[in-house]
Amino acid sequence: MKKILFLPFLQMRSGHHQVAEVLMDLAEKQTNDTIVKKIDLLSYINQPLEKMITSGYLKWIRYAPETYDLVYKKFFYTATPNEHSFKWYYYFFLKKMEQLLMEENPDLIVCTHGFPSYLLSQLKRKRKFQVPVINVYTDFFINNFWGKKEIDYHFLPSKDVKTELHKKYHISEQRLIVTGIPVHEEMTK
Repeated sequence: MKKILFLPFLQMRSGHHQVAEVLMDLAEKQTNDTIVKKIDLLSYINQPLEKMITSGYLKWIRYAPETYDLVYKKFFYTATPNEHSFKWYYYFFLKKMEQLLMEENPDLIVCTHGFPSYLLSQLKRKRKFQVPVINVYTDFFINNFWGKKEIDYHFLPSKDVKTELHKKYHISEQRLIVTGIPVHEEMTK
């Protein structure tokens, strides 16, 4: 049996989870010998903390969207990303990701959120694991928090994003696949 691990972030119903579920359904329908599993790293570490962060995040977006936008642009979508802007929790999350990988022992990892992708790219850079990783982007732009060069394949929303990733990060075009943003077949009906 093969195992595919899907990694969105937080438990709230977001596009990150919906895209993971679309791909999980496809994998289950097209193979008989594959286990698919979706895990949110923060819930894996501490469920009450995840609930508190999700609640705060949703309230922040609802009641102060201008400040959310400002922080997002400063930390996640700048021209020159600061690789360790999040040093205070970087090592903690890296260790927990390693622990998760050892427990789950996946054959393939699919990231539908930038944070798990970033952590996995750091672990790959340090040669801590060799499992293939696919980024599946859920927006028509890519913030600077996604792992890039160390990620094996990138499923992209558009040709423009493919061109941008190829030029900016020198990722080979064979690893950049334009798929659009996956949508469940029930929605397309």
